[in-house]
Amino acid sequence: MKKIELKSFDDLNIYGHISFPKNYKNKKNPAILFISGGIHGSAYDKGGKEYDPLHVSISDYFNKKGYIALILDKRGSKGYGIKYLSYLDCCGKEVKDIIAGGNYLQNLRYVNKNKIIIHGTSRSATLAALVLSKTDIFSAGVLASGFYDLYKQYKYEEKYRKEIFPTKQALNNKEIEEVPYKQRSPINFVKNINCPLLIVHGTDDPITPLDFSLEFYKKLKKYGKDVLFIKYKRFAHLKIYSYPEHPSGKEYWKDVINFLKEKLNI
Repeated sequence: MKKIELKSFDDLNIYGHISFPKNYKNKKNPAILFISGGIHGSAYDKGGKEYDPLHVSISDYFNKKGYIALILDKRGSKGYGIKYLSYLDCCGKEVKDIIAGGNYLQNLRYVNKNKIIIHGTSRSATLAALVLSKTDIFSAGVLASGFYDLYKQYKYEEKYRKEIFPTKQALNNKEIEEVPYKQRSPINFVKNINCPLLIVHGTDDPITPLDFSLEFYKKLKKYGKDVLFIKYKRFAHLKIYSYPEHPSGKEYWKDVINFLKEKLNI
């Protein structure tokens, strides 16, 4: 895995970590952009000293399937110092950071521009959905365990997770009424999403309710969008579930690969 730097729309240096399949220089390859998740998510582990084993495992899985894999550490990610953390902007400026990552992939001569995928989990699924409503760079999207109405997620946490309140933390401890939450909620922009979507959620998820994904799916269907919804009995937010070696992760990533084969002929 190789660290890269690129410019966002406001000339802020943002960071990514890219890995390649074998013999990638001999052809145009599909590419997948992963958005690091969590309040201060990062491809790094232990304060930027090494890579998170989960990211390594997933990137390796996709490299073996023939994909170029890019993990994007949007503004506010850990591992790059306190100043970079301070730029945290939940579903705001970080949207354009992800678009910058998509542009980076699009300009790589080894990438098939018609087969670039975006993947997000939890708040990064929210972010990925917003990105898809604002650009046509990506040919497909995979959204796992996400929420699509910022206001509803905030109020859910206010009632059930107030001792942690990750969404409020991601909003720099602002009250929800202090931010333009309608503009930061992808459920309000489903008309603008034009690529195939796979939405997945676990029935055991206490962090983002299954109903939030189901509501987003139904609205997409209402507008005739190409979307598939899959729910799993055991998925939730625990990292271990997402490892390709874990039984739940094995099922999930197999479904992702099959979806991309069907929609993009990969």
